[in-house]
Amino acid sequence: MFTGLIEHLGTVAAIERSGGGCTLTISDAGPILGDCHVGDSIAVNGACLTVTRFDAQQNGGWFEVWLANETLERTDLAESRDQLNLERAMGPHVRFGGHFVQGHVDDTATLISRTPDEKITLGRKGVGSKVNIEVDMVGKYVEKSVSATLNEWRGLIEKVVEEVLAKRGM
Repeated sequence: MFTGLIEHLGTVAAIERSGGGCTLTISDAGPILGDCHVGDSIAVNGACLTVTRFDAQQNGGWFEVWLANETLERTDLAESRDQLNLERAMGPHVRFGGHFVQGHVDDTATLISRTPDEKITLGRKGVGSKVNIEVDMVGKYVEKSVSATLNEWRGLIEKVVEEVLAKRGM
């Protein structure tokens, strides 16, 4: 679980491609690696990734993650070449100030305009760049509940609409 609030900006240090995906090395990440372990989850541009190796001190702190080809296709990480938004998984003992998100990217969107912002990487992306989208978990539950209710009432709603249109001669 994550809050969706960016803790730190890391830097793409290396990308090693293979047939099944790539290993991504992110440097300048020391501030979020103090309590890191291999196997921990870190959200990178909102996508939950698993730490496979790390060193909290060398090169300002770095860590590696494996990205399968499907992850590269479903996120903006294939386009990321400079800085990345980083967030550690939410601990049960800390206050959170954002949302409940899982780091499971729902979709991507294309940027159509932008306003520079030095605190996050979004303001540095060019128009036409891909960005990751994840809907808050509560929002997902609301959407499922409303959809289910509307589907149950669909016949009645269609009948009412047809009657109104018939009365108006439409």
